[in-house]
Formats: sequence, structure tokens, C-alpha cells
Amino acid sequence: MRGSNHGRVTTTMPSGCPKDQANRCVARFIWESRYRRFKAAIASRGIRNSHLLALAPAGTISLLAENVSSGIEPIFGIESVRELRDAEGSLRVFQTTDYAYALSQAKALQSALPATFVCADHIAPRDQLLMQSALQTYIDGVVSKTIALPSTFSSTEMPRLLEIAYDLGVKACAAYRPEARKAVIAATGT
Repeated sequence: MRGSNHGRVTTTMPSGCPKDQANRCVARFIWESRYRRFKAAIASRGIRNSHLLALAPAGTISLLAENVSSGIEPIFGIESVRELRDAEGSLRVFQTTDYAYALSQAKALQSALPATFVCADHIAPRDQLLMQSALQTYIDGVVSKTIALPSTFSSTEMPRLLEIAYDLGVKACAAYRPEARKAVIAATGT
């Protein structure tokens, strides 16, 4: 499901799929078209794998794929400056631009950003969990998703966020607050 966020911000959803249900529609399609076949094959031949469907780790690795939004992660920043330390300890600076945004600008689709271009820092942590839980229903393994926390999020709020994740059936919950790792991301824009 790598790049599903890129698809969501640049395309229209199939008929019968409400905009607020985009990820659920994609997951349901995969479930209905693939998973049932897998289950039948497993029933007849067995299985060696630990799980059938997974959403792979995301985040920094998406930089290797021209900053395509990975998995279900929202856009981290339309344009960002990332600072990474290499193996020798030297600081390397990268300017990144969201792939879908760059594509829309290259095609001159519009001068203003459409409402679908929402960055992680503008999505409430609970809403990110709701998106994750919508897909968790169809994924037998863990959904790799990091909840982007606002700078105002305090450590005393974390237990409640984890309770919400548990109540929603999320199998794992990772959280990130930019202030916690200033040496990694220097600035985000737009």
C-alpha cells in the first residue's frame, strides 16, 4: 500500500467511495480481491508466513522513492529541510518536496493547494488513529504508522492516546513529536 496517500491527494476516489473513507475503500478492495484467495490457498496447502498483509515501515525510507508518501502516513511537510547524520557523524542537509505536490506543480494543476494536501501536523492524533484503525481491520499484521504529535502534546496525554489506540483495535502505536529530534528535521514549510 506504499504511496496510497499520494494516490489519495492526486486522484478522485471510485464511485461509491466517500472521500473520508478513501483508505478504507483501498483496504476493502485488497481484502476482497486478494485476501479471500489467499485464505482458500492456505486452507488447502498451509502457510509458512507470519502474516498475509502488512503495511511496511514508512517515514524516512520514502526519501529513497522521491519522497512519495509511504503507506498511510499523511504528508509530513509539503516542503521540508531534513538534517541527518551520516556514519562518520557529519551533518547532511536535504531539501525535500512531497512527491504529489511536486507532481501537481509540474503539471500546473493549480496554483493553490487543494484541501486534500493536509500535512500531519494539521491532523489530530485521534484522527490519525482512526485512519490507522480503519485499515487495521483488514491487515492481520501490524500497521506501521507513526502518530505525528503537535508540539503542545504533553507526556501526560500519552497514556490516554494509547488507550484510544487499544480501544480502536490498533495493534501497535508509535508516536513522534518534532521537538524530540530536532537534529533530524530542521524545518517544514507550506
